[in-house]
This record gives sequence, C-alpha cells and structure tokens, in this order.
Amino acid sequence: MNLLKDEVSVLVRKLAIPASIGTLFQTLYTIVDTFYAGKISPEALSALSKSFPIYFIIIATSIGVTVAGTSLIGSSRGEKNEKNVLSYFGNVIIYAVIISFIVSLLGFTFGEKVFLLMNSSNAVTGLETIAKEIYRADEVIADTKIRDQLKSFEEAGFGELPICVAKTQYSFSTDPNLKWAPTGHSLPIREIRLSSGAEFIVVVCGAIMTMPGLPRVPAADSIKLNKDGEIEGLF
Repeated sequence: MNLLKDEVSVLVRKLAIPASIGTLFQTLYTIVDTFYAGKISPEALSALSKSFPIYFIIIATSIGVTVAGTSLIGSSRGEKNEKNVLSYFGNVIIYAVIISFIVSLLGFTFGEKVFLLMNSSNAVTGLETIAKEIYRADEVIADTKIRDQLKSFEEAGFGELPICVAKTQYSFSTDPNLKWAPTGHSLPIREIRLSSGAEFIVVVCGAIMTMPGLPRVPAADSIKLNKDGEIEGLF
C-alpha cells in the first residue's frame, strides 16, 4: 500500500475493511454477552448494560494510545529511522501496561462505588458481595417475587440498610450436609424480611427456621412471686 501513489478508492478499501471487521467482531461480542447475561437473570443483564460506559472509556483510551503510537511509528518508518521506531514501539507497550494497571487498580478500589452512583441496587450489590466474598458462592438465586420485594424495600427508602443473612450454621452453603467451607455453590434466597425498627434486611436462605426478635426488656424482668407464693407477670 502506497499512500502517495495508490488511488483513493483502493486506500479506503484497504484501510476501512480491517476496521469494519474489527467493529463487527466487537458488536458480535456485545450481542453474545447480552444474550448469555439475559439467560442468567435481569440483574446480570442490568449489570452488563451499566458496565458498557466504563468498558467504552477503556476502549477509547486504548485506541488513543495505539493511534498515537501507530502514527509516530509510521512516520519514523517513512523516514527510515529504525531507532525511533523501536523507541516508540517500546513506549506504546509501556504506556499500555501502565494504563492497564491503573484501570485495574481503580476498578478494584472504586468499582462498587461507581455502580452505586449509577443507581445500582445497594442491597443487591451487598448481597452479591456477601455471597461471593464470604460464602464463596458462584451466584445468588432469587426469583421474581424476591426481586420485586427487594425493589419495593428500596423504593420505600430502605435500600441502604445492612443485610443479615439467615442460613444454616453448619456450612458456608445453604446445605447443612455440605460441611465447612465449600466453593462453587449457589445461594438460593427463599425469603426477604424487612426489620425497619432494627434497621436491617433479613435474607432467609435455604431451609432454616428463625427465632422472633426479643424486646429490649425481656419478659422475665416482670415475672416474680408475690407474697402468697403465686407467680405473677406470665401474661
């Protein structure tokens, strides 16, 4: 390809076709991701759509570095300055590694806060964090009823409340026969309860019974024997 001698139509074809193929593969990648995320759950699809802006920022930054590097390398090749070609190529690689490190660090540090600023559910994010980082689960399973109930809590202003998980004490999973700390399991949510007075959301997982909440002053404080030896304060 000679930029000075070849016809414009030939140059356009040679430059546009690779770019078009790259864009096509990028579009197919997005479609496939959306298809499989939709099969998992509406939350997964929502998380994917909210990650696209961040993803495109990373892509734009990468394109900026590569375009600048390609222009400088192409110019040096035209001048037959091999020393500058190697220097520019090395700098592009170094910048790419540095940018990748910075983006990864920012993602691990501020990723959750960014998604919360994008109006992601704090309760869902917190529950996913508990399931994956503490209970070592691969996924959280919640049906439409549970999701609608959680949404109603958030709309009522309780979305920022901490989460209390009620499950078996014999395993990190919800299966009491799967002892200790297994990995790769699922965390099915059976029920969600709002304890607005205590200010937390109770997430009931698996087959587990819960005890009623106790008052600040236990009933035993009012139970006593009177002077006739009868018990008072039982009811």
